[in-house]
Amino acid sequence: MRQSLYFLKNLAVLCVGLCAITVHARPVTECSVVGNERIEAASIQSYVGYEKGRDYTPDVLDDALKALLKTGLFSDAKMRIDGSRLVVTIQENPLVRHVVIEGNKDVDDAIFEKEIQLKSRRVFKMSTLKADVQKIKDIYRVKGFFSAEVTPQIIRRDQNRVDVIFGVKEGVAAKVKKIIFVGNKAFDTSTLETVVQTKETRWYRFFSSDDTYDPDRLSLDQEKLRQHYLKSGYIDFYIKSAVAELGEDKKGFYLTFSVDEGQRYAINTLDINSDVEGVSIDDIKQKVTFKSGDWYSSTSVDNSVEGM
Repeated sequence: MRQSLYFLKNLAVLCVGLCAITVHARPVTECSVVGNERIEAASIQSYVGYEKGRDYTPDVLDDALKALLKTGLFSDAKMRIDGSRLVVTIQENPLVRHVVIEGNKDVDDAIFEKEIQLKSRRVFKMSTLKADVQKIKDIYRVKGFFSAEVTPQIIRRDQNRVDVIFGVKEGVAAKVKKIIFVGNKAFDTSTLETVVQTKETRWYRFFSSDDTYDPDRLSLDQEKLRQHYLKSGYIDFYIKSAVAELGEDKKGFYLTFSVDEGQRYAINTLDINSDVEGVSIDDIKQKVTFKSGDWYSSTSVDNSVEGM
C-alpha cells in the first residue's frame, strides 16, 4: 500500500514536471521555394510573410499557409521546417491561353465575354470555372432558355497553360402560353393584349420572338400599359405587380399583370396665360388639341405643348 502511494506521488510530480516543459521552435534563417515556374521566389516569400530569424511554430506555419492560398495563385501548397530552413512547396494555377464558347446560336459571344471571369492571360481557378458555368446558365435563363446545358472542358497546354471550352446546348426557349390581366374594368383583356408587346405563343408567330419570355420586354410592357391608361384619362393608374411564372414542364410562362385603374378624369376648365409680347392668346389656343369636357389625355397635352 505504501509502495503504491509512493509510486503515485512520484508519478504526479513527474506529470507536473512534464506539463511545465515548453517546446520552443528553432529560429529559421533561410527560406526555399520549390515548384514555382512563373512566380518569383521573392514574391512567394512575401506572401508567407517570411522573416529571417523568426520562430516558426505550427500556428505561424498554418497562418502563413492560409495567406499563401488566399492569393488564388496556387492550386496546392505545403510548408515544412527542415532544420533552420523553411521549405515552401507550391503548385501554381495555370494561365488561361484561350476561352472558347461552342454551340451558342441565340446569344452572341460578346455577351458572354463581358460577363464571364475567365479570360486569356488570367490565372485559371476551378472556383472561377464553376462560377462562369453558372453565369452562362443565368444568361440563358434571362433569355428564356431554361433547359440550356453548359459543359466545360479543360485542355492542358505546355508551360502550364490551359484552353477552356464551354460547350453549350441551348435547348428551346420557353414560350409565353398565357397573358392574364387582373383588375381591369375600363379595357377588356383583348384590348390590353394589343397594348403590350409580349404575345401569347401561336403557330403563326414563327417569324417573331414576341412570344418568348424576356424580362426586359416585361418591363417595357408595364410602361406601355401605363402610357395607354394615361392617354385615356386614368391619371392614378398603377401596376400592382407583374409576375412571370414558369410552368411545371419548364416549357412555357404565364404572365399576370395586376392593375389598379383608378378614376378617369375629364378636363374641367382650360385657361391660357402669356407674358410674351406680340404673341396672341388666340393664336396659342389654336394649337390646343383638346377642350373643356374632354377626357384628359397625356398625349393631347404633350401635343398641345409641343404645338405652342
